[in-house]
Order: sequence, then structure tokens, then C-alpha cells
Amino acid sequence: MQVLGLQANNWTTLLTGWGAVVGGMVAHLGIGSVKRMQTQGSLPTVFAVGDIPRIVNAKLGPITRKWLLAVIAFMAIFATAGLDKVTPFYAFLVGYSLDSFIEVFGANIEQQAASKVAALKKQLSETSTT
Repeated sequence: MQVLGLQANNWTTLLTGWGAVVGGMVAHLGIGSVKRMQTQGSLPTVFAVGDIPRIVNAKLGPITRKWLLAVIAFMAIFATAGLDKVTPFYAFLVGYSLDSFIEVFGANIEQQAASKVAALKKQLSETSTT
């Protein structure tokens, strides 16, 4: 049986690959969280239940960016290597390294934004004092 030109065993390969990419991203996030907890001390971060919608809303952009890049990377590995060459381990490593790339790229953007905000604040304080 074919759906969208793919055989049933191809769908299994694609779903396994997608699960491995997401698994790699989740593994990297988990390891990063553990490292942050170790450097900050033994007390975990406390969240109020009422703050959860605000936290999700604040993180919606980065979450959407991660999923979009995951879909692009997922399609790229199958387009470049082919359906028969991609193993779950290979897809896992792509997801793990993709999250590392997103983290470095996001940190760079945040650093640039913080410097621009600081420059803007300085400019505003100078104009308000004159």
C-alpha cells in the first residue's frame, strides 16, 4: 500500500527517524538542565501553577523555532542520505547536535539583543537628562 508515494516500511523509517531526532533534542535539553542545576546549586526552580501559561507564552517563539528547525533537519537528512541509509542513531545525533546549534545561535542573538537594549537605554537616558 502506498501513501504519498511511500511504502509502508518507508513510513516506519520516517517515524522512527522523527522520534530519534526529537529524542536527541530532548536528551540535549535534559543534559543542559542537569548541568544548569549543578552549577546553580541543589535547589530547583520554583514555578507557581498560575505562571505556567505565561511561561509557555514567553517561550513560544524559541519552541516554535526549535520545532521548525527540527522539521527542516529531519527532511534534510533523508534528502541527503536517502531513506535506506538513515539509522535511528544517525537521526538521534542530528537532533542532539541541532539543539546544540540552536542553543549557540540563540545565545548569540540574545547577546546582540541585550547589547542593543543597553545602548538604547543609554541613549534614552542621555536624551532625557538634556
